[in-house]
Amino acid sequence: MEQLSGLASSFSRSTKPCAYRMKTIRLGTKVTYEDGLKHQDAAVDDILQHSGEETLFLLEHAPVYTIGRLRDQSSLGDPSLLPAPVHETNRGGQATYHGPGQLVGYPVLDLRERNRDLHAHLRVGEDRGQPGGVEAL
Repeated sequence: MEQLSGLASSFSRSTKPCAYRMKTIRLGTKVTYEDGLKHQDAAVDDILQHSGEETLFLLEHAPVYTIGRLRDQSSLGDPSLLPAPVHETNRGGQATYHGPGQLVGYPVLDLRERNRDLHAHLRVGEDRGQPGGVEAL
């Protein structure tokens, strides 16, 4: 739990002083990609309406491949031959498999209250995902 607390506090860095923590919600295992996305979208809506707080969703997906909205989707191969469904996302990037045994963390941040450099936040999350970070929980 100490490592998880470290992750949340890393995301709590702001361009202005802050004294709050990120709420953590564990959605469990075999969460469909669509259900996980619904939770994230609801958290974003709440933040935009100033009625919610920053949240880290932790979960394991039911088997799924995600692919960004790129013209070149060749990293998937023939989707009809894949053992799990494919979900197109609004991010960039090649195909990614998510499934049981893989802990996934989705932080929902209010960038109006922090450094607006999204890539800096992604690097913090990636650094924390190394051995000794979230994956070690």
